[in-house]
Amino acid sequence: MNLLTTAGGPMSSSRSTKFTSHVETGHLMTDLKSNAKTAALAQRHSSLRLNAATQRMRSAVDKENRLLMKNASLNHHRPQG
Repeated sequence: MNLLTTAGGPMSSSRSTKFTSHVETGHLMTDLKSNAKTAALAQRHSSLRLNAATQRMRSAVDKENRLLMKNASLNHHRPQG
């Protein structure tokens, strides 16, 4: 018979198995929570990167539009000869 010593005395094999199973379940839950947090952080980081890339693209488009408008304005006022 496999006996473990605990603060309350020896633990039977059946109680030991239940205790071990409970501890393993606790570790699994901790791992799942940790993995969920990691996934959430990765998703947040990805979202921030996407938002930053979108903002850079919008800025580039705005800049190009301003240049096009400026050129159109200059061409409109250019004397024709």
